[in-house]
Amino acid sequence: MAKANAEDRCRGRREAVDKLAIRKLRAEGLRPTDIASRVGVARSTVYEALKVPAFQADTASPAFLSVAAQTKHCSMF
Repeated sequence: MAKANAEDRCRGRREAVDKLAIRKLRAEGLRPTDIASRVGVARSTVYEALKVPAFQADTASPAFLSVAAQTKHCSMF
């Protein structure tokens, strides 16, 4: 773990889908089925993305990840 921290490799698996984009499409009034076809994921993935509270979905944003990378610790992931 210390070696991974030193080499800045301790980030975990990248998100396969942009949860923020799914939330924005839902806010625009699109149905989960339409969102799934537009984003290219399964409908169940859309439901999972919508189930996560908004503050947790924001932690996967590029701005958050860049700050997390600067702090260089894996305890938050």
